[in-house]
Amino acid sequence: MPFGEFGSDDNTMDLLGLEVQKSMYKDMDFSEEISKESNREYMQSRTKNRRSVKKIIFTVIVVILCVAAFFTYKFFTRNYYCQEYVAGAKGIKGNVDIEKFTQISEDFAIGANVDGFAVFKNPSKAFRTFKEMYADEINSVREEFGLGELTKSDYLEYLAYSRQSRIGTDEERSRKSFISSFLDIYNNSSWKY
Repeated sequence: MPFGEFGSDDNTMDLLGLEVQKSMYKDMDFSEEISKESNREYMQSRTKNRRSVKKIIFTVIVVILCVAAFFTYKFFTRNYYCQEYVAGAKGIKGNVDIEKFTQISEDFAIGANVDGFAVFKNPSKAFRTFKEMYADEINSVREEFGLGELTKSDYLEYLAYSRQSRIGTDEERSRKSFISSFLDIYNNSSWKY
């Protein structure tokens, strides 16, 4: 052998010139017990790791399902018209004069959403008609307060400022005030969540 000789008669081994007897290490041979114990500990820790991974996966799945359920609920119960708006009726909130809106335009027809708030029956059509009918007033408010373009998603500044306008005749200020009234109902009609 290139590294040493093993003598079978006295259980010795000459390794690189050092003589070692196997019997000398016999009382120190815990390798079998240690390996069984370490193997048992290893298996227990592995089982614990599997359990913790399963708990994490279960928690993630539950959270995903809850988020999906929330958005599904919000999608199907957006602020859509689902009932007639009758001021003072049970479940109806606010006191909106719906006749005032429908006298201006049939496109401004008002209903109520699931929560009882006033909403436009057709918000897109109402917004288009509103921008056409009140273009001069919208431009006047924009110039007076330095606002950006009025869009379906960027209208909250107009909601706040149009009632505060001090420019123009009483009739013009009244029409500008209607911008706030319209946008208040439109705000209820839009999906913000």
